[in-house]
Amino acid sequence: MINRTKMVLVAAAAALLAAPASWAALSSYSQDFEAIALGTVIPNTALGNAGFLVSGVVYDGDTGASPPYGPQKFFYGTFPAPNGPDAFSGVVAGQSGIPQGLQVLNVFSDYKCCQPNEGHFDGTAPNDFVQSNVFRQQTIALADIGTTWSFKFDAKANGVDGCATAVGSDCVAFIQTANGPVVTNFITFDAKTLTTDWSTHNISIVLSDPLLNGQVLQFGFQSTSQLFGNTGVYYDNIFFGVDTDADGAPNIADNCRLKANNTGAAAQCDSDGDGIGNRCDGDLNNNGATNAQDTSMFRPRLGMAVPGPVFDKADFNCNGIVNAQDTSIFRTLLGAPPGPGAGP
Repeated sequence: MINRTKMVLVAAAAALLAAPASWAALSSYSQDFEAIALGTVIPNTALGNAGFLVSGVVYDGDTGASPPYGPQKFFYGTFPAPNGPDAFSGVVAGQSGIPQGLQVLNVFSDYKCCQPNEGHFDGTAPNDFVQSNVFRQQTIALADIGTTWSFKFDAKANGVDGCATAVGSDCVAFIQTANGPVVTNFITFDAKTLTTDWSTHNISIVLSDPLLNGQVLQFGFQSTSQLFGNTGVYYDNIFFGVDTDADGAPNIADNCRLKANNTGAAAQCDSDGDGIGNRCDGDLNNNGATNAQDTSMFRPRLGMAVPGPVFDKADFNCNGIVNAQDTSIFRTLLGAPPGPGAGP
């Protein structure tokens, strides 16, 4: 989703580091936050040391002259992301499910630098908006033009007083590009729609415009609130990388890189749990090759209905039934070893 309403706001909020005279192509990144020290005390530099940056902007909500937040009042950043309970971001424990491990990232905007009637809390309604941006940053190279990059992550709402309930709140995950102070793309996932259960989401950007060469690309999380409302959103298992099949799963998190298999109930379907998606895995007997033995195993499965989330291994497109569509896919896999890049 391209959110053009926020483009000018983020241009002001995110201080962009100067691009070097020459730069390498974009690189993939993943993080599960398990090896980053918990943000239980301040100062704590572990999150910044891991390459996360933060910027913030305060909007003068008292005037309301420039919707939706009013004119910019002042700006923080860009600097290494803090890791603690009071300043935009921190690694926390106790919010995890099994796929999330023990630690996750909390992003929020209730910046506590000032007492009432000071700074950006001046005691008059409707009071200022505080916006935080927690992100990683790279520079787009000529070699990146024409490629698709995806940002995949797990997320859940703060069940106590998260973004959905905070006054004047607005929380998104984003990919953005910028040419100096001008934001050229701002693609978002609306984190206000999250529940208190973990779920997986993704957004993508196609770097089709040659003018993007040399521009800054950022991916991360933004929170905005009024009256210091707590906008906590939890994130984990983040993956950013080139997405060859443009299915929303970056190659580093895609069990079938050359054929899209990341939509609906069949997303990343892997019936035998071998790390290779059904769409790329014609090796039904798991002997390392797709051959006549697998053909013999495939034929009696035709017409078999096995609905998700299990699916039959011969259901290569994971639509709940082994049929002629799977026969066509199987033929493309014959003679090749299984793997994320299998199939034409």
